[in-house]
Amino acid sequence: GYSVKLGQWDHYVVVYDVSASNPQGVKHNEKGQEIRYRGAVTLYVNGKKVGQNNHCFNPQPIPTVANWLGRSRYQGDPHFKGWMDDFRIYDRKLSASEVQSLYKLGAN
Repeated sequence: GYSVKLGQWDHYVVVYDVSASNPQGVKHNEKGQEIRYRGAVTLYVNGKKVGQNNHCFNPQPIPTVANWLGRSRYQGDPHFKGWMDDFRIYDRKLSASEVQSLYKLGAN
């Protein structure tokens, strides 16, 4: 439900709430292992909530080596064509007011 606007800076925050209820149930991966859907993801743009989705898989405790910013692990996917000024990973869920405060820090 949100379209990226070209030619302008925006502040994006994605919050994963592992404790949120999730009615999606269970899926089986390529190896036939059961993977439970868990939690919800919320997208904030410029301090405002613009979307939420609960199509989230329970994080798996396996190491990965294919982690990039601005590109996909799939060769046919285009690379990100833009600039990133700041990237952070927190070890907890941020509240809506914390997201708003972070946006205001960079909006000055």
